[in-house]
Amino acid sequence: MAVEPFRLKTTPLDEETRLIAEKELRETPEVREKAIVELRRLLGENKDLYYADDDKTLLVFLRPTHFYPESAIKLVIKIFVKIIKNPKLRWVDLLILRFGGRVIKDHLAPD
Repeated sequence: MAVEPFRLKTTPLDEETRLIAEKELRETPEVREKAIVELRRLLGENKDLYYADDDKTLLVFLRPTHFYPESAIKLVIKIFVKIIKNPKLRWVDLLILRFGGRVIKDHLAPD
């Protein structure tokens, strides 16, 4: 049996999933909108990150950080640093195409 490839779901949440997201991730329409605006501002302040600016892309970073924009920007930078340090990763081309993938040396602190 063939394994289906991984695909990110970016469709609107159904009611059951919405309730789980609200309870476990703090995801309400108000929190989501405020977090998107703040993450967009934080990313805009960092002139060395090139990224997609659409809400769906920003939600990819906000959901795992429970809609805390400060944590989401750290996650974005961490991913870009991994791309720079590990250029042979299979998914690197996808991220570079999707987000631009450039981080300045200041972000390349040793792990």
